[in-house]
Amino acid sequence: MWIFKALGCQFDLDPCSPVDRETFVPARHALTIEDDGLNTDWWGRVWMNPPFGTANGVHAWLDRFYRHGNGIGIIRADTSTSWWHDYISRSPVIVLPKGRVRYVNNNPGQEKAKGGPGFASVLFAAGSECGEILLERSSRIGVPWQRATIHDGHDSDE
Repeated sequence: MWIFKALGCQFDLDPCSPVDRETFVPARHALTIEDDGLNTDWWGRVWMNPPFGTANGVHAWLDRFYRHGNGIGIIRADTSTSWWHDYISRSPVIVLPKGRVRYVNNNPGQEKAKGGPGFASVLFAAGSECGEILLERSSRIGVPWQRATIHDGHDSDE
């Protein structure tokens, strides 16, 4: 997948890997639904593409991702959801890819889903190391947004 080439980094863990086939995720270890990736220990740099489905399920995956604090994820770019405001806003960096990301089809042997998804995607980081990776390589992917630190105008020495 072109995003992994653009990121140019290795991941230690993919906790949301499909059960029935190999993936293009450059991760040393993968957890599937059979391994209960959500509730199994996570380690190192994580790649996370949480399962799509119920909105409440996304909350649990995002909560776990940010508690782990070291990773890059991809998800539907939907600012109208509560999970966007509760979680994605925590990222030091997000990147909006150019065009729509074509996801791997769930049918074995087919690399790309037919057509594109009906939504835009966003890459997001947890932790400063992954935030730096995402920001440094964002020109290969799309438009970066870095979280701003807002000062209240008061000196801390006063």
